[in-house]
Amino acid sequence: MKFKNILTAGLLSLGIAAGLMSCSSDEDPFFTASPSDSPRILNTDIPQGKNGVAEKFSTIDRTQNFTYELIVTPVEGASVEWFIDDEKVAEGLSIDTHLEVGVHTVKVVAKTLGGETSRTFTITVQPLETDPVLANKSKERLVKSGAEATMHGKNLQDVVKLLIGTTTVDCVCNEDGYLEYTVPEGLAEGVYDLRVIDKDGNSYVGGQIELSKNPVFSEIEVELWSGEFDVTWATPFEVLKAKTEAWASNGILKPGVVVNITVTAKKDDAQGCVATSWWRNIVTGYSDDDEGRGDDKISGTMVLSYELNETSINILVEQKGMLVVGNNYTLTKVTFVGNDLDALEEELEKENSNKESEPKTDPEPTPEPTPDPEPTPEPVLVVGEYVEVWSGEVTVTWSTTFDGVKEYTYDKIKDGKITDGTVIRFYVEGEGQGCITNTSWVNIWTGGEGDLDRGDTPISSSTEYLEVTLTEESLTLATENDNWGIIAVGYGYKVTKVEINIAK
Repeated sequence: MKFKNILTAGLLSLGIAAGLMSCSSDEDPFFTASPSDSPRILNTDIPQGKNGVAEKFSTIDRTQNFTYELIVTPVEGASVEWFIDDEKVAEGLSIDTHLEVGVHTVKVVAKTLGGETSRTFTITVQPLETDPVLANKSKERLVKSGAEATMHGKNLQDVVKLLIGTTTVDCVCNEDGYLEYTVPEGLAEGVYDLRVIDKDGNSYVGGQIELSKNPVFSEIEVELWSGEFDVTWATPFEVLKAKTEAWASNGILKPGVVVNITVTAKKDDAQGCVATSWWRNIVTGYSDDDEGRGDDKISGTMVLSYELNETSINILVEQKGMLVVGNNYTLTKVTFVGNDLDALEEELEKENSNKESEPKTDPEPTPEPTPDPEPTPEPVLVVGEYVEVWSGEVTVTWSTTFDGVKEYTYDKIKDGKITDGTVIRFYVEGEGQGCITNTSWVNIWTGGEGDLDRGDTPISSSTEYLEVTLTEESLTLATENDNWGIIAVGYGYKVTKVEINIAK
């Protein structure tokens, strides 16, 4: 009986303890928090940031206030302060304040007797679509006192004044859409806040402007592309081809601009350079048919630089733009560096503006599925006969290879259908030069590579086809070391048909 009473008492004690623990953990996780405990911010939607860099929390437009409610424990004895761009703007758990257009750094600090904690993040305030916005052109942001000056941007047609610090300056928006004004003479050298004022008296943020008696313009670097692109003989980087041709043609690109490319070698024989779409060096104009294109050897990660000259500008127009060429490396960034790139910056701003203003359309309805077409029967190769395995029309240039039978030849070699002694004919039209290669642009018969050693064949109106008789080495070249079949390379001609005559 005594044992039963002890057991009952023990169970009651455990039940009471469990109930207390349940109350403490489920109902109020900080039931015992006191003003002497360290504070904790419980909001889970505030970004933590990385490596000490604040992350963006939200984006609003200039008509909206920044509002937020902080959750802090312990509540009793806690104080909260809000700082925006290092200036204290509010106290308490909540904030409701107006911010100017721009990116603002917000820091909220919670304190108790036990210590303090904080969170830092950014708020982006955007202008309205119709607001006047000044461009960030370096030569317009550094001006000389008393000089005639301009200011580009968008939606400037109703702007009538600029406010430089506390000094108001009259301005005129000309027919080309940019502002013209005279820089005040009485202002001291230095950096001033800049605002624009429209005809109705509305004031808008315009960034900052620097006044100097003798402005010296430093070089700027404009990023044109970044990402990861593997450059090989068969896959040159040509994303900027059309743009660079246009920029050279209309005077946006000028001699003295430096093209920088950031590259990383993938193999020990990595090499490359900036070239035209005819694969001629962007600085010298040479190809491997002349005195050598002059590819740079690439090791590790490095930046290759090419300063444009008069020849560069002329061949960019004549030879249809800029490529990055070579083999066995990864391209990660392309930039232009110079002290006269305002027109380029303006062109890029227009492109971005046009993208943002493009109307959003509803997606096209998904079409009803259609049955798959009957597969085209695969050509049957016959010993001693030329069998047509492809027909059509593909124009071959230095940046466009013919790979219509690439997979077919790879598969047939692997299957043992195409063996040594097999003859392949590529029927051609045009005037230029060409070669039958593997996908690394290595001559499939001789093993020669590079524009000097590959051994391209001249093509003229009398050339009916390019032909090669495969050897054991040819079969290896076509299918090993990351090669995937047989292609045709070169420039100035079309491939119209391919025939194969197997030997066994």
